[in-house]
Amino acid sequence: MTDTATLQQQIIQLQQELASTQSERDNLRLSLSEMSDNFEQLIAKQTQALKQARDMALSASKTKSEFLANMSHEIRTPLTAIIGFSNSLTDETLSERDFTLATAAITRNSHHLMEIISDILDLSKIEHDQFELEQVDFDLFSLLHDVEETVSAQAMEKNLWLNVNIQFPTPQIICADPTWVKQVLLNLCSNAIKFTKKGGVDINVSYVASNNKIAVDVIDTGIGMNAHQQGKVFEPFSQADTTTTRRYGGTGLGLTICANLVKLMQGELYVTSGLGKGSRFSFDFAIAPLKPGAIVHFPHQLLVTEQGDEEVQSIPNLSGHILVAEDSIDTQNLVSLYIRKTGAQATFVNNGQIAVEKALAHNYDLVLMDIQMPLVSGIEATQILRQVGFAKPIVAFTANAIKQELESALDAGCNDHITKPIDKAAFYQILSQHLPKSNTSVTDTKNDDLFDDEEFNAIRGNFIRRTPILMAELRQTIDNKDWSHAKVLVHTFKGTCGSLGFKHLFTLSKQLEDGVNNPDITQQQSITSLLGALQQEIEAQSKPYDKR
Repeated sequence: MTDTATLQQQIIQLQQELASTQSERDNLRLSLSEMSDNFEQLIAKQTQALKQARDMALSASKTKSEFLANMSHEIRTPLTAIIGFSNSLTDETLSERDFTLATAAITRNSHHLMEIISDILDLSKIEHDQFELEQVDFDLFSLLHDVEETVSAQAMEKNLWLNVNIQFPTPQIICADPTWVKQVLLNLCSNAIKFTKKGGVDINVSYVASNNKIAVDVIDTGIGMNAHQQGKVFEPFSQADTTTTRRYGGTGLGLTICANLVKLMQGELYVTSGLGKGSRFSFDFAIAPLKPGAIVHFPHQLLVTEQGDEEVQSIPNLSGHILVAEDSIDTQNLVSLYIRKTGAQATFVNNGQIAVEKALAHNYDLVLMDIQMPLVSGIEATQILRQVGFAKPIVAFTANAIKQELESALDAGCNDHITKPIDKAAFYQILSQHLPKSNTSVTDTKNDDLFDDEEFNAIRGNFIRRTPILMAELRQTIDNKDWSHAKVLVHTFKGTCGSLGFKHLFTLSKQLEDGVNNPDITQQQSITSLLGALQQEIEAQSKPYDKR
């Protein structure tokens, strides 16, 4: 009986073990089935991802191929005109009128070709992190006026309106990168005019105090874009559709460059649009903390009117003695003119070594220290003065106001900085901060337009008459590939052109400075072309002064 019970228990135990084994087999089968399903899903996802990557690669390849085809067309068009009209100049029977038309066509198409190449090079610089932002005090309203003047001719040719609307309160003197702000604005405005047949373009500008940014809207009444086109408009090598380049011209890189520049300025560029309803391109950019008195609350407080004509500017009555270390005679003369109008006195030296000696030997109230000078640089001179206990304010004076140089000047012991080209409002603001006020009125005329000032025009004339010597020296250094000397010459030339109001010469010399700072093979032809353009502009600017 006992054996039977034991046997039954063993049978029951065996059945339980068999049932457990079956359950484990069922679980294992279920797990294997789930693993198979997951593996199939993973394979499907990876296949889809590979397909998407392949489609994106094919799309990118197609887009770049289309871009190269378009660029071939864009580059060949002006080249064909340049070659054709150049050949026509060898015709001895060519009339004077046809000769003039041919040379004008060559110049026009050369500039157009340079714009195309500049777009391509600018994008390359951005992609390789070769762009450096400057931090410069500049007049925002003057910059807006310059943009308006530049693009208004394009608008007038198409009978379009162009309005610049400033929402107050907004700061007038801001610290940012005026070159790239202006480039973004010019590109957006030119695009807006290009794609607008009727109506016009509005440029709205405001100050966002909450994040200390300037906000800009460029609004047109043009052809507009659908959602798909808006999604592609900031992509490199793309325009709204494949026919845009053929119909309207351009590289399709301008908006990509703008978006990248705005990003570098800690802002964002975006678009809202609708087919047939026009487009609104909006962007903002960060500015340095505002200085006291920078905010303008009402239009009548501006130094520049809506039409861009200079109003009476309040030049402060100051006292004190300023030591100015500056090696350019033209800049010395201009600074002397500005300082004299305040009632203060100025002593000028040509290099950093003499600046140190003078500053320690006399009781100056302020030192304006040019950063790049012979013998001893402005940075070195400032360090020496601070090391020996010189406590008076020193203001850096520089035409190369990149962030690193300004930081170096402040680290050396400078209290502030003034940039070249000299902005009158910013210059007088700096002087007012560091010099005592004076109750004595200045007998010299203080509120006139500089371009009506005989002494200012004499300074301009003397500079222009010396430019042939400067250009000869510059050409010699470039021919000898003496790039370090060329950098100094073109740097000084650029600052003087800007300070004396030769805007086109300043722009050309800034482009030339970029070239001599990176004198690789691809820049050689550009440098030669820019030297020729500088020479032509100098000759044009010399004509009014030849009769004096």
